[in-house]
Amino acid sequence: MALSMDTSDDQIQILKNWMLTAIGTFRGEYAKLTKLERKYLSPNALFTDPSQIEIFWASKPVEYQLFVLFHDSNRNDGEIIINGPYNHSEIIQNVIKIMEEPRWQKKAPIDHELDSFFDTDIGDREHKYSDLFVGVFDNFLRSIQNLPLHSVPKGLIFSFPLGDHDYCALYYGSITEVKIQDLARISDIEYAKQQAMKIKNGAIIESQISFDSVNTKEYITIFGAYYYPGVRIGDNVELSFQEKLQGPNILEYPKYEYQFIFDQKVGYYDRYGVVLIETTAEAEAKKILNTIFGVSLLFNIEAYPVRTSEMLETKRLSNYNPIGKSLGSYQWKLSVSKRDSPRNFGGLRRTKINFATMENILKIAEKVWQNGDLNDSLLFLLEAFSHLENSEYSQAFIFSWLIIEKMITKKFDQFLMEKKINKNRAKKFRNPEKWSTANKIEVLSLNEILKDAEYTFLSEFNTKRNKLVHTGNRISDSDAKNVYEFSFQIIKSTIDMI
Repeated sequence: MALSMDTSDDQIQILKNWMLTAIGTFRGEYAKLTKLERKYLSPNALFTDPSQIEIFWASKPVEYQLFVLFHDSNRNDGEIIINGPYNHSEIIQNVIKIMEEPRWQKKAPIDHELDSFFDTDIGDREHKYSDLFVGVFDNFLRSIQNLPLHSVPKGLIFSFPLGDHDYCALYYGSITEVKIQDLARISDIEYAKQQAMKIKNGAIIESQISFDSVNTKEYITIFGAYYYPGVRIGDNVELSFQEKLQGPNILEYPKYEYQFIFDQKVGYYDRYGVVLIETTAEAEAKKILNTIFGVSLLFNIEAYPVRTSEMLETKRLSNYNPIGKSLGSYQWKLSVSKRDSPRNFGGLRRTKINFATMENILKIAEKVWQNGDLNDSLLFLLEAFSHLENSEYSQAFIFSWLIIEKMITKKFDQFLMEKKINKNRAKKFRNPEKWSTANKIEVLSLNEILKDAEYTFLSEFNTKRNKLVHTGNRISDSDAKNVYEFSFQIIKSTIDMI
């Protein structure tokens, strides 16, 4: 049913009637469900009692409607508020006024600690309804500004939970053009019936389904970051002229597009180069991400280490299958501008990582992760590369030399073992105050463990390292590059053997 009335009042009444019909249709079917069947429905998006609907209506020059569903026990069930219709140029100033109204200034019920996830307020973190609406409205504004540039069919554009109990969705066109069955989530009800039937028939073991998790709304914390410099992941990733000019479709938010397992942790990546790890430990997530980026260097894929301030954080319901879905709301730790994202590449060329290469990167990264000493060396290499690319030659030299010194020490320790030197005597040789790196290089050379070219290289650059550390001599770009390339080969040959 398309809106055809001439006056705004008539249009608003038609929209309200459409919502009331959807509520009635849903509740009629929901009343027939068993307790088991109801457990397969996400409560946020359901027209259960109590329900309140609020719609933000942008009508000109292109029509969009932002639908918000509340479940506030302190408000009347079935309350429907229509804001608009507004011209696009009017909507921001009107929404700002609406957000000051009492219903939006109320504290939203939150079942878990959000940390910085919705932390748009200052100080007490009240998490008002208006706080939760900030990200939703931002996405709405971006969509109505950019969707006219793309060929998008009318209907649902995006939807995701609003906080822990409510729901929002953006429609291109009028909601009255959406079938009542779709608004009333009849397909979700049919799915719930099918899942319950599988349990009754023994196809699914009920104990495998964590109903407690559904009822208590357990959340999984996820940290992630984009590759930087940016990449495109996939076998067919050629950009259109429009993408090169404007960036990806405005709707291409980070996605749970492809799944992988990393040391028993679930991870995801998408075609635009975001990598995500499910873990509550932020430091662990950062180290895993940097291990993946470090291994990428070995495949000639430029990658910088991610800093804590450059990571994104989000949460998802534990009983929700996210594959193929957008992250919805997410929060950058400090600044979105610090690290690249698909929104700001403006025609810049990107490295392609095909699926087979990405699979190899993840497989090797997991093996490296399980070897703590090798993992640390790989992260030194990643830091060295970042400094080298930024013309920070002294820093690049130091990180590269750490890898080389570890290699020298390892070869020296192995030499002592082969000579079957007792522990007390070996302890003297391992004392850095008496046996410096220069001494170890000499011993390894005299015993033909180092080749002549290796001996010459290591002796020369060990001297330059000492001058840098003890007298502050600067490192040239060529010296930094030579030491980086030597350390790169150490890491590559070591990883090739695992």
